[in-house]
Amino acid sequence: MSEQQTVAKHRVKLHFDKDGNPYFPSVTSPKSFKVHAFGIKPPRDVIPVVFVPGVMGTNLCLIGRDKDGNPTGEPGEAAWTPPNSALEGLSAANKGAKERPAERQRLRDPNNTMVDPRGPCSVPDSVFWLTSEEARNRRWHEPHTGSYLNFLCKLEIALNDRWIRPGYLRKEGNFELEEIGLLKYLDGGPSENDPSHEQTRKIAGIYARTDYAGGAKKAMKAWGAQPPALTEDEIKRLEQYYYPVWAYGYNWLRCNGEAADGLVKYIKEKVLARYEGGKDKDGKEKYFRHQGKVIIVTHSMGGLVARRAAQEIPDTILGVVHGAQPVVGAAAVYRRVKSGQDQDGSIVESKVADVIGRTSERMTPQLACSPGPLELAPTRDYPPGWLKTTLHVGNSYHNAVPHSVPALPVKDPYTEIYSKTTDDCWWGMIDPAFIDPAEIIRKRGDNPVGEYKNAVDIAKTFHDKLGLYAHRETYGFYGVDNDKYRAYGHVEWSNLADDSHGMLYRPDPKIGIPKDLMERKVKKTGYPVDVYSVNTRYVYVSLPSDTKDDLLAPKNLKPGEVYEKQVCFYLLSGRNQAGDGTVPADSGKMLKHLQPAPKMVFAMSGFDHQGAYNDPYTYQATVYFITRIIQKASPPVSG
Repeated sequence: MSEQQTVAKHRVKLHFDKDGNPYFPSVTSPKSFKVHAFGIKPPRDVIPVVFVPGVMGTNLCLIGRDKDGNPTGEPGEAAWTPPNSALEGLSAANKGAKERPAERQRLRDPNNTMVDPRGPCSVPDSVFWLTSEEARNRRWHEPHTGSYLNFLCKLEIALNDRWIRPGYLRKEGNFELEEIGLLKYLDGGPSENDPSHEQTRKIAGIYARTDYAGGAKKAMKAWGAQPPALTEDEIKRLEQYYYPVWAYGYNWLRCNGEAADGLVKYIKEKVLARYEGGKDKDGKEKYFRHQGKVIIVTHSMGGLVARRAAQEIPDTILGVVHGAQPVVGAAAVYRRVKSGQDQDGSIVESKVADVIGRTSERMTPQLACSPGPLELAPTRDYPPGWLKTTLHVGNSYHNAVPHSVPALPVKDPYTEIYSKTTDDCWWGMIDPAFIDPAEIIRKRGDNPVGEYKNAVDIAKTFHDKLGLYAHRETYGFYGVDNDKYRAYGHVEWSNLADDSHGMLYRPDPKIGIPKDLMERKVKKTGYPVDVYSVNTRYVYVSLPSDTKDDLLAPKNLKPGEVYEKQVCFYLLSGRNQAGDGTVPADSGKMLKHLQPAPKMVFAMSGFDHQGAYNDPYTYQATVYFITRIIQKASPPVSG
């Protein structure tokens, strides 16, 4: 055997000096020491990959201020730090349950928050392509660690290593990672005689998984598609470039247009500047050089940010991969502002609701004046009529006859829905009493409702600018799970309970109304009279004698008359469309209809919205899409 085959190897992490040049730290050792250190030098030509997280996916803090209240530019009190473990989750839920509306408004004020630079950033030893220090330089500490760190690490490894045991020979048990090897088997792949078809082979005492064909079949089933396979030469193109993975955190409370401007600046002045080539100040040739292009990978609302940025710098972007994007918004925005974070009955969902906001009273002050979250509401391109109201009249759940009111919006959700408050109509998305519990807005002389409507105008302007634009090299996936992760394709007010309840909430206040709600304090501010349950799903509405007519029309109801007249006990319906738990298929599938049309889009099941990139098949799809995008890159510069 050759020395290369017998000498044990100890791989050393790749480090970077102050100018961005790579090096490997090591020490000398006696010849008798049989373990040799080795490092894998990256290619000189660089195509950075920039990841953009979704709403609530970036850690935020208050803007630091001096004793006179002037901003210092330094981070202040933590404002939004999602938990990264089960233990942290319990602590955050206990804290969130006690966090009053005024405190939530103070901490999530879009005008007094910034990206928190103090987030955790610890890269596992198994990632040899960067240190924790370099990861922090690439802003890995800004996105939520629990949702994204594992994905960022896997992407860094897959794009730059490709191998199970980098630095070893194939006959020593070294094979391509499954997510790389399966790419050439998507159309059946090489001959069945190819040795890599073997399920498992024990070589040099190491079991190596090499069933790429089997992995390809599983991936295609999960993707719901059989995309073209990549040739060996196309896959080898991955070896021609270095793909440092960067992250871009942003203040998701503010307009996504501002976040897009920041992303453009970040790509030009930070990411590409790191690999600009040329000579350093000492006249030494810099190691890296770029082609002036990046690849962007997005999650959720990050897709809106990246699409807007791509409108500004299309030629600086080689391609974009979108995951779980609410392309034309999500009806869940209305549902959650109106009634708090929805729950599926599980302990986990209950704890999440404690953190995010269990009721409208706790959710509204965080979102009402925040353009970013409001930009997730359905746009004009969302299927119309997504806000429905149905009154069922009958003596029992089983013989109830539905009487529907024309659904909204007919044309314009901004004027027909978002501009309405509960002072205008009982189904208004925003209750003015909940907007400014800390009196932050009133103390500066502004009107809370006016601030809310200004935020709606900002969202509308952003939607109009973005339209249905897509970068010319766009790929992506969206959720169509019709079992575990259904979403709100529409929101419906109804007096017919879910099947699990088997009840009809009739126009009789003494029948079918839970006792605990009857005993709660009634908000007597005229029509309507709201009774807030644990999650604020319930609304009492006074009805005329003819219950079929004019159910949405504003009326006056004197305090004290709520139980003397006919009343209807409305509640919000549950999830009603396939999706990922947050984004319904109606919005996700619009990715296919952006202009210019994306190159490839997968409709997938089995993943939840927030953890979309923790699913193995969405990750494999992302690697496939990026490998496709790489084929558009210019050949590397020789030398």
